[in-house]
Amino acid sequence: MFQPENDIDIDIDSQWEVRQLENEVQEAEQNYHELNMQLLTAESKLQRAQWEARCLRREEGARHSQEYATLSDQYAAEISRLDEQCKDLRKDQKVVKESHEENLKQKRAFVQLEKLIQIKLKVSMQELQNMAEGRYGGIGASRTVMDASTAGVERLVIE
Repeated sequence: MFQPENDIDIDIDSQWEVRQLENEVQEAEQNYHELNMQLLTAESKLQRAQWEARCLRREEGARHSQEYATLSDQYAAEISRLDEQCKDLRKDQKVVKESHEENLKQKRAFVQLEKLIQIKLKVSMQELQNMAEGRYGGIGASRTVMDASTAGVERLVIE
């Protein structure tokens, strides 16, 4: 065994042993608290299981809640509700899939209509500006076409 040469070596060894023992105590305390929490959790689960067993046997005063006699009944009702919701969502999904292409066509048509209206607005604004400045003709005048088949309605044809 190592023999310390002076008091400093003894003091350093003692401090090291104290730190090591403190670490061991801290680890033991941590393990104690973890095991204590596991024990409390297990006891709580056991109490719930015993209560559920009393509810299942329909003992007097043993009821899970006002609405459900047992936790099993509550879970069964929730599963049933979620199954119905799933069926409804699948129906909705089917409707969306069936109408998706038609909806895309309609969206494209509205985008084209919006572009057309924007161009028509731009042309009309330009014509108004030209008329205010005393100029006639211009962009709108050269592109406006009279269609006799619709009783004189002006149409703007854009391709």
